[in-house]
Amino acid sequence: MSKFSTEGFVQEKIEVEDPNAVRVFGKSAPVAPFSPQEGRIIFIGMPGSGRLELAERVAGRLNMKVVAPEAATPSGSAQPIDSVEALDAACAEKGIVFVLPHIALRSEAIRAALREKGKVFYLMAEVLRMAYRLNKTTEPEREAISAEFVELEPLCMMTLHYILQAWKEPEEIEDNVLEMLGIQG
Repeated sequence: MSKFSTEGFVQEKIEVEDPNAVRVFGKSAPVAPFSPQEGRIIFIGMPGSGRLELAERVAGRLNMKVVAPEAATPSGSAQPIDSVEALDAACAEKGIVFVLPHIALRSEAIRAALREKGKVFYLMAEVLRMAYRLNKTTEPEREAISAEFVELEPLCMMTLHYILQAWKEPEEIEDNVLEMLGIQG
């Protein structure tokens, strides 16, 4: 007896409709090409993940406009994204790269509507990287970032179309976005 025997494994035969049929699984139709003039790219993630910087890089490369309510004005006069109506207003234009304020992810209605607005990319970053980028060096500051991360990361995962790794070089992340959209750089 070979040491790689299948003896002892379940070897039950199942009747099938057509034993000679072959079924292939995979993409049945090509993904529609992304149009920078007609589409929207949406970046979600935590402060310090580099969402705005990436949005600016991608927008520059695709000749799109950045809409970032969280970073709109230092005085905070930008309209908050606290409802689907506010999201609709912020995403009214086509040809934009939208940076969703991270606290908007707490709304189930906003998360449900977001995927229909455009291609959603989650820029995932680890807590220490975000703390470093935000210049939050004390233990209480890092704990606050960590607590928010633990709360919001699952919400980001439920909302995304694509995931990006923030530890990569900005040029590589930018290229990843274009590749995922089916755009030749």
